[in-house]
Amino acid sequence: MSRRNLGFCLALMVLALGGQPRALSSQKPTRTLEMFTDNSGFYFPSGRLLYVTVFSDRSLDYMERGEKEMVIRHRRLTNDQMRRLKVLLNANGVVGPSGLLVAPARPADRDYETNLEVSIDRVGQIQRFILRGFEPDLGRQFPQDIGELLCFIDQLRDASYRVSSGCK
Repeated sequence: MSRRNLGFCLALMVLALGGQPRALSSQKPTRTLEMFTDNSGFYFPSGRLLYVTVFSDRSLDYMERGEKEMVIRHRRLTNDQMRRLKVLLNANGVVGPSGLLVAPARPADRDYETNLEVSIDRVGQIQRFILRGFEPDLGRQFPQDIGELLCFIDQLRDASYRVSSGCK
């Protein structure tokens, strides 16, 4: 084998083997936060819909009204936005809840209702809770830390439909 062919073969092997460890070590981004709305009754859009998903690689997906149907939009968070999100996710009022959280003074008879299903990745386990009956514009405010998180999420989404209202 000539020197030139040997050099070419070595370069090809290094290239082939050199790229392999990176390919094996690259992991799919994990879900940091995921929220779904589940609207029932006389409300559009009805049913369970993606509100937002934030991934560990700083990508953000959310559902928005298109011209004729609901569409998924994509954004990318800055490093500062991701740091701020992590601070909000680790606030005392966000870390503790689980199960169903019902707004105080929620009317018993409603012709529609929105549940907000929240899932947060907490290193090795998923924290889940559902918020029901919270409507800030009608005086039933979200708990403070959760309200701050929702205001931040709605600011990032910049979508026409928002679960928060009265954000500063």
